[in-house]
Amino acid sequence: MKGMNIAPIPARSMMYIVVGLVIVATFYFVAIYPSMKSLDVLDAKIDAMKIRVESQKALLPVYQKYVKREKAYIPEKLPFPERKTLPRNKIGGVAPEFTKMAERLDFTVVAVKPVMKSLAGKSTFVVVDMQLEGDFFNFRRFLIELGKIDYLETVEEIEIKPDGEKRNFKLKIWLSVS
Repeated sequence: MKGMNIAPIPARSMMYIVVGLVIVATFYFVAIYPSMKSLDVLDAKIDAMKIRVESQKALLPVYQKYVKREKAYIPEKLPFPERKTLPRNKIGGVAPEFTKMAERLDFTVVAVKPVMKSLAGKSTFVVVDMQLEGDFFNFRRFLIELGKIDYLETVEEIEIKPDGEKRNFKLKIWLSVS
């Protein structure tokens, strides 16, 4: 090895090598590296979309079931009966009537009670507080059936609270009485 003599690299050649390396490094950092980063971002977005598509495929049967249940009972026209008044002596029959209607639609009736303050005096309305438990999708059907009652004046308040699979419903109903 001692006998080997390495010739020095000329300065001009060294300058060409350095300039060439700078050009290659610049091309890498300007063109190739940003493209690789944007491809990584796109790959992450594609993976996220694949996960969303898979979850949508898994949830499609559940969605179709609920859409089918929702469309099962949608009348073309809502009932608008001619409004009449309920005789005061028949107010006691309101609770059994509402209970029967609710049970027909698979609701559990917790309470149906007229508000005593509304019964006092010559008021032409009586307020009834009603509490139900049941399926949310049947509640629409219940409201449609409630609308068929000819002495119903208005539903003032509806409160819905979740309770596991079922829902708790509180209604404040105004009835027209004579």
